[in-house]
Amino acid sequence: MKMHRVAVVAAMVLVAASMGVLAGPAALAAESSGGCPTPAGVPVVEDFKEFFTGGGHFYTLDDAEAATVALPRPVGYGFTKKPDAEAAGLKGYSSGGDGLIAIHRLEQVGGNNNYLVTAQQSEIDALARPDSPYGQFTDDGIIGYGFAEPCGDSLELHRYSLNGDSRVGPADRQDLLDAGFEDDGIVAFLPRG
Repeated sequence: MKMHRVAVVAAMVLVAASMGVLAGPAALAAESSGGCPTPAGVPVVEDFKEFFTGGGHFYTLDDAEAATVALPRPVGYGFTKKPDAEAAGLKGYSSGGDGLIAIHRLEQVGGNNNYLVTAQQSEIDALARPDSPYGQFTDDGIIGYGFAEPCGDSLELHRYSLNGDSRVGPADRQDLLDAGFEDDGIVAFLPRG
């Protein structure tokens, strides 16, 4: 498996390796205690839903949350669902289980609806600091679960960044790389189908 070096380019979304936050290749993937879930412990698989926020991208696996963020303000957030979403075809687990790690969505404080996705607690902690040189983020919560390591025919979920815009997608998103996005590394490994 080809691992991508963690790139630090978008000042408001990434944490510098020199700060000791990112540990190296695939540093976005958190540690796991085991392998694939046992058949009795397999939670529900849900589709990633992706929205354009006007300032970035918003991801959720929860159907109720997706319905709410698409509603106009002041009832909802007024986000626009992306029909051609980078996240199309991505799936995650709706709840935790053996060998699964939590995937968090972070929201930039005072930002223009800027969000990023990570499974690395050290990154969550570093971006929560008010003195973070990349802007302060709050943990918006767990949006789903994946594996920390490859499991069966799992799919690599990568985070891509460009000038404060953070996206997620599979490892083969050459269109994002061609557009100037940097591959920040693996966030988690997701189930297929």
